Amino acid sequence: MTDLQQVFDFVLEEMKHGDVTESRRDIGYNKPYDMVRATTLTVGAQRLLNAVNFIASHNPDQAAYDIDLARVKWLANISTRDYDWIDGIAKELQQAAIEVIDPDSRHRGKEEWVRMPLLGPAGVKHGRFAFELNSVHRRVLRSPHRYAFFSLTKGHKLSGDNAPVLHDRLLQDVFRGHTDWIEIPEFLGWFGKAESAYFKKEGFRAIRSSIIEPSLAEINEKAEFSASWEPRNRGRKVIAIRFNMVKKAAGAVGRDISEVRSQLYDVLRAEFNLNTHDLDAITANSEAWTEDRLLEVIELTRYRIEHGKKEVGSPRALFMHLLNHDAVFTPLERERAEKARKAKAQKDRAEKTSKNLLSESASKAGSTVDAVLGRFANLNETQQNILLERFQESPTFGAAKMLMKPTGDFTLTAGRVLEDAKLRGLFSAFLERALENLAPSSGSPA
Repeated sequence: MTDLQQVFDFVLEEMKHGDVTESRRDIGYNKPYDMVRATTLTVGAQRLLNAVNFIASHNPDQAAYDIDLARVKWLANISTRDYDWIDGIAKELQQAAIEVIDPDSRHRGKEEWVRMPLLGPAGVKHGRFAFELNSVHRRVLRSPHRYAFFSLTKGHKLSGDNAPVLHDRLLQDVFRGHTDWIEIPEFLGWFGKAESAYFKKEGFRAIRSSIIEPSLAEINEKAEFSASWEPRNRGRKVIAIRFNMVKKAAGAVGRDISEVRSQLYDVLRAEFNLNTHDLDAITANSEAWTEDRLLEVIELTRYRIEHGKKEVGSPRALFMHLLNHDAVFTPLERERAEKARKAKAQKDRAEKTSKNLLSESASKAGSTVDAVLGRFANLNETQQNILLERFQESPTFGAAKMLMKPTGDFTLTAGRVLEDAKLRGLFSAFLERALENLAPSSGSPA
């Protein structure tokens, strides 16, 4: 498999044919709840797991994957160039075995558990990240027992050790608006701190100030839902807490572009030839160089390559120059780009209409075409000329011109539409409707 390019073709196509911000797709993967319960993973390992799951979820029947390392780092929001560090978090996933509900259990109503590692054999070589997932892992991705949609872009914006863990836990219950009551030892267990001497000594006040409040502040600012919490007391002691969640309205948070993030990598790498150093710099400056900003500079770079006064020798140099110098479209450039976009969209619609008409005419039975053209042949010359003029004014003529273009002759006569094998089907499709509206006169068929 080569970079799973086919997975992303539709987004690349949108980026080539118009403003990709119109897509606004909420893209990620269905994260199984079983994997949320891997409580001891570092943030880096959690992000690598999400990137690996995202890639594998597009083809869970495949056991081994060989991916450009820069793509994996881009998806995982990892900017380091230290391969040993990446090997380290891969090893962390390999050692983090978890129990999952067996997706192939044949005993209905009975949960059967299977223990599995979160990553199989894996390694970095020649700028590629090769990894394998065991069959249980891939079956869980294909048919999870319980899951929630996980957006890589939003989830990977959360910082610290606790906010990502709490986000994943709450995400599973957003659909119903609240969690169950969670006893404090269980809650600490979510973060691998059930046996923490510090929290046992300092009590709930420390839990609230170091875990709950800072994590919720991050989630409420950056996630696709907002959350609050309430305590359950026994006397003066808090013994359990519950979270209430509300999904934010569309547009209330940043655009969902985890898959567009992958597409940005494809464009920057393949179209503009950015190198690993450039991509690492972009990832390291992600707070300023957001996905929206990168998309704007991509559009601006394409515009100036196509319409600029000077020939562009290096698309990479132009892109990085525009990015580093905060370049934006001038009002005139924006106006011209919008006109070009609308003209392109109109042309695409016309071509689509023409292709549909060609397909429609090609599917007609020959006997039907002959019958309709026979009616036309029986009309008098005046009526034939009226129909030919109407044909030239109709949308169908656009498809006819495409067929006539190779000859350079766009003259339309009764003899031509009756004898030209390419025009007969199109003209007959037009005639079926036009004959009904033709005013009767002498010489018209009964």
